[in-house]
Amino acid sequence: MRGVLSRGGLATRLLRRVLPVLGAGLLAAGATSSAPGGRNDALRPETALSDLLWSGDPVAAPRIDQSGRVLAPSSLRDRVVVLSFVSTDCLITCVARTLALADLTRDLPPDVRARTVVLAASVAPDRDDVAALRRFAEGLRIDAGKLRLVTGTAAATASVIAALRYPADRLPEPPPTVLVFDRRGQIAMTYGGDPLDVPRLRRDIGVLHSLEDGVGHPPRPAASAAP
Repeated sequence: MRGVLSRGGLATRLLRRVLPVLGAGLLAAGATSSAPGGRNDALRPETALSDLLWSGDPVAAPRIDQSGRVLAPSSLRDRVVVLSFVSTDCLITCVARTLALADLTRDLPPDVRARTVVLAASVAPDRDDVAALRRFAEGLRIDAGKLRLVTGTAAATASVIAALRYPADRLPEPPPTVLVFDRRGQIAMTYGGDPLDVPRLRRDIGVLHSLEDGVGHPPRPAASAAP
């Protein structure tokens, strides 16, 4: 299932912000998204991507991808960011989800594709170093230009797991959760469960792309043609 954040009061508060802008189309599948593998209702509507990925400090908690490149916060600025979770020895459902995300941007319009970043963060940083991520990516033929697998510090990873309220005893199997952040780096959508609804996710990315000022703000008026 997929929807905007999660259940109860949290979903209601976010729906009040989102509905006037996005309309019913973005919410047609319902407002619940907790997956069998864990809970994500801990995430607040104001959750920022930088807080989740780097615990607010990208210098102390760097994220590095399978190519050995540091993931810079500036590379995500003004982008729709899709964030999933992975470990290099995860089960087949996780592998299938990761492959689906690696192919996510293929059918997006060029302008939307250019402003979409897809990430998969390891939940096992003690063993998923850059070399392990590279082997995993090469084995699945994942292009770093389409899906960046990133590792990080143990502390930053623990912070993410705590934010998702994912049971620690299920690690290193990652939560079956896909988070989508708007162009202002705020949490906008979450998907849970398998298989991932890729066509729906692509449509939602297109809507979020149109919201230059993020969820809760109307699209900017189109520029008038010069006389």
